[in-house]
Amino acid sequence: MSTDGLWTPAPIQYSLPTLSVAIHALGKIGKSTLACTGPPPIVVFDAEGSTKFLPMRVVPWDPKRYAPPQWDGTWEAANVIVNSFEDLVYGLQHLETGQHSFRTVVLDSISEIQRKLKDKIEPSLEGAKWKQDHWGELLRRMDGLLRGVRDLTQHPTNPFQMAVFVSESRMNEEGRYAPSMEGGIRAMLPYFFDLIAYLQVTNYINPDGSPAINAMGEPYEVRQVFTRPTNPTYYAGERIQRRVPAVLSGVPTDVAPPSMWDATPHLTRDVLWRVFPQLAPQATQQAQ
Repeated sequence: MSTDGLWTPAPIQYSLPTLSVAIHALGKIGKSTLACTGPPPIVVFDAEGSTKFLPMRVVPWDPKRYAPPQWDGTWEAANVIVNSFEDLVYGLQHLETGQHSFRTVVLDSISEIQRKLKDKIEPSLEGAKWKQDHWGELLRRMDGLLRGVRDLTQHPTNPFQMAVFVSESRMNEEGRYAPSMEGGIRAMLPYFFDLIAYLQVTNYINPDGSPAINAMGEPYEVRQVFTRPTNPTYYAGERIQRRVPAVLSGVPTDVAPPSMWDATPHLTRDVLWRVFPQLAPQATQQAQ
């Protein structure tokens, strides 16, 4: 109780410093790169084949055949190639046991995963010909998958620090870019995650207002992540009490980025450590 008689909330004590994050963007913007900046080691359920292009040391994992690889410091990510929805089911069963060394789980992308599930439910029919039972099954199974992976951040013995969900973007009925999903799950997504962020790419501008050009004559690109609905053209939102800026940029404004990886914001440094400063290295805490 404060001296003026009004109730003053006590400082929040985080008993479980974990986050669930959804990222959506247009194609070939850098969603997979951003998603894999969560704390390592990472397990990536890769439905699009994007992990092979990232600058990480990757080991394969087939959850239908064997248990998760144990982290020995020689790799950053374990890659699960998602050829069918069953690959996700088997993988989730392993992770729910808590017998793993992963810190981040990534679904890349939930839009493509939903398409694979549609093919399993009724491959002979197009969506326009689906019956109510088909859409109900799609909703039930996608809901179970997304909640199951999200809830790995609340595991009783070995919680993930981050669960990251990648989605394609599509303009919705309101004229805003939003995660591209079909059926009833689309309306439920905003309630699933701690943060839904929109990713865009823009050209880097020098302090004098001129475009920054690299040695090949190409403009430098900078990735920006929008964490709040500051622009009516995209959907973004959070429940982390504005502990992260509304716009995250991958590089300082006076340094031209040398690569796409450096031009991308960092989920560990720019998001997780800002929300939970106690997780950051001591030098980082002092700088903040």
